[in-house]
Amino acid sequence: MSKRTISEKSLEILFNRFLLQSFQLGAVQLFAPTSVEEFRSGYDSKIVGFSSLRELYLQFKAPLYSEARDRFTVTPTDHQHALLKAYPPQTAYYVVPTLRSLAELNSAQRDLASASEFLKHFICIEVSTLPSDVSFFQYTKPATHRESLQIAFKISQDGAVRIAQHPIASDGCQRGNMLLAKFKTGDVGWIPSLTNEGQKRASTLEHDTHRPDIFTVADGLVATDFGVLLRVPM
Repeated sequence: MSKRTISEKSLEILFNRFLLQSFQLGAVQLFAPTSVEEFRSGYDSKIVGFSSLRELYLQFKAPLYSEARDRFTVTPTDHQHALLKAYPPQTAYYVVPTLRSLAELNSAQRDLASASEFLKHFICIEVSTLPSDVSFFQYTKPATHRESLQIAFKISQDGAVRIAQHPIASDGCQRGNMLLAKFKTGDVGWIPSLTNEGQKRASTLEHDTHRPDIFTVADGLVATDFGVLLRVPM
């Protein structure tokens, strides 16, 4: 029997907390979208470098865990997966835990030498490396943090099989602490401009000509539907 041992929201809060604590004060900002903005953009969290303006998009998933098989299974939604696939390579990631119980979660928080060490308990899968018709992906918890990650996915053409058969390339997944390190060095993420992503986002807003510093929201939505940008003390 498979079950979810940790909620998706708990995973999101804890991962973001320890990621932000791994930066100096004011180095990054966290954009937390509302449900409406998430539906339009596909991600749970956007991390923005305060000086570089480099962006990283994270979608957290709470897997089903099978104790009998010691295996995690994650099933993306088609709409969300298509949105995340539209981002450039090395910018959008599914973030999933290797924590099999609340006891393991508590132990991971208690036995820390640094904030970034907690992120070792998460796997970040680059969405661009997955096919558009992925049905689910599966993985097991490595015996140690040095062991290679073993993740595979299933596509619709595989039929009714319950075991994912297509391995994800080693450069398509990494532990959370490695993603953090690469974001700090500028090796992942991207800098959108008004000619691409920024223009697309701006098109969802109708500018108020009477107050040039204020945007009014189109489509009958209220402003709070578009989330907030948080600068979090660390």
